[in-house]
Amino acid sequence: MKILILGSQGNLGQDLVSVFSAAGHDVVGCDRDELDVTDHAAARAMIGRGFSAVINAVAYNNVDAHQHAKWLSSVTESRPSSRPQGGNRYSGTSSARLLLRTK
Repeated sequence: MKILILGSQGNLGQDLVSVFSAAGHDVVGCDRDELDVTDHAAARAMIGRGFSAVINAVAYNNVDAHQHAKWLSSVTESRPSSRPQGGNRYSGTSSARLLLRTK
């Protein structure tokens, strides 16, 4: 089976590449240097290369920004906030979501 693994240089992605390769699958690893998953056209072009499966292991992880946002939120919690509804713009660890289809 030909498998595309997005986020192949991350912790999970590296393990997925190892496991599927060891199982005898044709694995293609792709990381942010090769593909910006937020670019819909580029993602579709990559997926269109005939993969049997696409695994999205892409993640955004910025612990420092998350900790700062938590601190800032606790400091400003007792007084009116100028932040837009919905909280701060940081999300700690959040997966980039991309709907991927294969043939």
